[in-house]
Amino acid sequence: MRSLHQDDDLKAAAKDLVDIVIWDDQSAYTSKIALSPFAPAVNVGSTYFTQLTNKADRTDNDGSNSKNIHYPSSCIRDDGSVRRSCRDSEDPDYDSPPYIASYAKCVVERGGSERYTDAAPAVGAWLPTWNDNANSMTKSCSPSAQIVPLSKNRQTLKVDREVVAISRRRWTRRACDLSGR
Repeated sequence: MRSLHQDDDLKAAAKDLVDIVIWDDQSAYTSKIALSPFAPAVNVGSTYFTQLTNKADRTDNDGSNSKNIHYPSSCIRDDGSVRRSCRDSEDPDYDSPPYIASYAKCVVERGGSERYTDAAPAVGAWLPTWNDNANSMTKSCSPSAQIVPLSKNRQTLKVDREVVAISRRRWTRRACDLSGR
């Protein structure tokens, strides 16, 4: 079992790593760090979600804004109301991710031939959403902390977000892409 002292030491070491990797003088060599949770699902935030999954939020058109459902156009009358046959349907499909209005902004690992690759998301290789993977209609996922894209800004990397957060959630952030110019 990890003690609080060890967690504090690890957080301090991670913050020191930022100071070591990100140099004051970036003229001869450039260095950047990106932060990402080491977890089964990664919160990529609204900025990157559609680019990675090819999915976007839609209006919650069930009339209640509480079920997080976007019904197909065949369920919507000309006046914008939802047909009773759809609203009162016992069909579980209307309460599953293909009909989701607002996605949780998390992605999970790809399967198939793109599993464990660094291939960029594209047609046939999009990242699966947390909602699809968990068959969930919720608008949030865990971890709630978002990725931090490559940055050389020490404050961005250290202040608002702790570089390492372990405690009960048991996830860490890793430094990546140290590159020379």
